[in-house]
Amino acid sequence: MATLELIDIKGKKKGQVEAASVFSGEPNTHLIYLAEVLQQANARQGSAHAKTRREVRGGGAKPWKQKGTGRARAGSSTSPLWKGGGVMHGPRASGTFKGRNWTKNMNNKEKVLALASAISLAIRENKVSVIEELSSSGKTKDFASTVDAIGANALVLFVAASDDKNITATSRAARNIRNVKLITEWELNVHDLLKAQKVIFTKAALEAAQARVENKINAKEAA
Repeated sequence: MATLELIDIKGKKKGQVEAASVFSGEPNTHLIYLAEVLQQANARQGSAHAKTRREVRGGGAKPWKQKGTGRARAGSSTSPLWKGGGVMHGPRASGTFKGRNWTKNMNNKEKVLALASAISLAIRENKVSVIEELSSSGKTKDFASTVDAIGANALVLFVAASDDKNITATSRAARNIRNVKLITEWELNVHDLLKAQKVIFTKAALEAAQARVENKINAKEAA
């Protein structure tokens, strides 16, 4: 089992916590990659919309007469051949074509194993610590002092338990601090784990996350 550092809200070391075996195995980097690609692809809106020649403003008058100028025939300045004209076969978010669908899929077992692997990878990179509990005051100043004590220079990901009675006040305090993100164990995802320089679980959140992953893996194996 992996051993994690236990700290208090002032960043002082209080002891150690053992991570569950599900977070101590060899990370499956391919599953992590697939989950990251899926998450980024599913976040794309597919809302790009190019105008056709009939939607481009202008083009009502014939640019020049049909014959006698020495130039190629032209009927409208909105032609796709002209700069500023319409676009042929471009992306369409409305009308006949409803935009491109970037959605990808993974089966549930792969998603769970990818999340477990991402946490295992973060532990191997010494990015994960456990805090006894977060400040319950709901004040940005108090939360900021905890962040400063941790000493991270980039994104700090805090993971709190979803049933924490102070989660609403703590979220309000965290959202005012740059490079800090607070989520619950149910919102844990591969992208945030890879992006974060430091990952801080509350004790309750770590236990809940371990139980969530183990239950899903055991359920899939039983099936």
